[in-house]
Amino acid sequence: LYLSTDGFADQGNLQNKTLLAQAVSKNFLLENAHKPFAEQKEILQTTLRQHQQKTAQRDDITLLGFKI
Repeated sequence: LYLSTDGFADQGNLQNKTLLAQAVSKNFLLENAHKPFAEQKEILQTTLRQHQQKTAQRDDITLLGFKI
């Protein structure tokens, strides 16, 4: 289960004018759910950096994941 602030989903990209929510879908999370949290963290951080590129972070980004 993941909880996040809107800063994660709303992080923009100036080059293609998209939001991170468009890049990280429910399917993306489901496809990586079987992986250890440390690996999921790396995947999400890499995805954020690749999406963000040189765009400044405009809001706080908090993402909390836990297994029930």
